Amino acid sequence: MVRCALFAALMAVCAWLSIPTPDIAFTMQTFGVFLALGVLGGKWGTVSILIYLALGAVGMPVFSGFRGGAGVLLGVTGGYIWGFLATGLVYW
Repeated sequence: MVRCALFAALMAVCAWLSIPTPDIAFTMQTFGVFLALGVLGGKWGTVSILIYLALGAVGMPVFSGFRGGAGVLLGVTGGYIWGFLATGLVYW
C-alpha cells in the first residue's frame, strides 16, 4: 500500500513537469503512469492510478498546472486523465 501511495505521489510530481501550450500541456504524467504499472504490476499500478484520480477529484492540486477538482476531470483534459485508468485496467 505504501508503494501505491508513493507512485501516486510520483504521478503528481510528474504532472507538474510540463511544457506549456495554449490548450493542453505536455507532461511527464504518462511516464509516471507507465512506471507505476511496470514496477507495481497491473493490479497495484491500477490502484495507484485510482489513488491519484481520487486525490485530484477531492481538490488536491495534483494535475498539470497545479490544478485539481472535479472540474478538471470533466474538462478539456479530463478524457486524457481518465485514459490513465483505462490503461491500467487494460494492463491488468
